Amino acid sequence: MNGITSVSEKDKEPILIVDKEGIIGVALSEKLKNEATVVLVSESSPKNEEIIHISYEKKVPQIPDNIYSHTFVIDDGSKTTREALTSFLEKAMNDKAVFLFATKLREINEKLIEDL
Repeated sequence: MNGITSVSEKDKEPILIVDKEGIIGVALSEKLKNEATVVLVSESSPKNEEIIHISYEKKVPQIPDNIYSHTFVIDDGSKTTREALTSFLEKAMNDKAVFLFATKLREINEKLIEDL
């Protein structure tokens, strides 16, 4: 036995997708649902029941406390999302998770770059 396993511990950890509007998040969650458990935080509900959906209403909802292998934050340009960005970054760093922040090119400014 060489000690190599086919599935790493990281692959067993869930994936967190935060997309208030859900346009990208729902599609991304559908693509990733076979790779790991997916937690989708969005106003839009996924069609697949395997995806854990947390409703995103007026403020950032309570996200299940877990260690996530990947964190995807889709920027909707709202103040709420931008204010929560630091928390998402800190959580991803603590989890040693892959962090991806997607935004429109025209939304990039000095403050956002500093925050990231």
